[in-house]
Amino acid sequence: MYMQRVLLVEDDPDIAGLVRFVLSGDDIAVEWTRNGAEALEWLRHFGMSPALILLDMRMPVMNGYDFARRYRAEHGTSPIVVMTAGEEAPDVAREVGAEGYIGKPFDIDVLAQVVKDHVR
Repeated sequence: MYMQRVLLVEDDPDIAGLVRFVLSGDDIAVEWTRNGAEALEWLRHFGMSPALILLDMRMPVMNGYDFARRYRAEHGTSPIVVMTAGEEAPDVAREVGAEGYIGKPFDIDVLAQVVKDHVR
């Protein structure tokens, strides 16, 4: 069976654990990085484009804005879904050229549906 990889860029281990629990299954593998710099390193190391990037916007070391800009310039092909405070999520998604957004706090059913919509 072919595994779809979702790259989760999130500094909060509790949120990362929840996302991994909800999404991990027979056909999805969630790779977790704690900031944008770590995510770029993961992409360089593994040399693959994930099926989807779930991107927190506020992180130490390299935030989601800087990651999205660098990612699009260096790699650019995977869809990005931002995960940030609910009321600002649509605007942030437009600012970074993301294909979607999930407002925090999020409902796990919404998370699962957004991922299903983007991972084929």
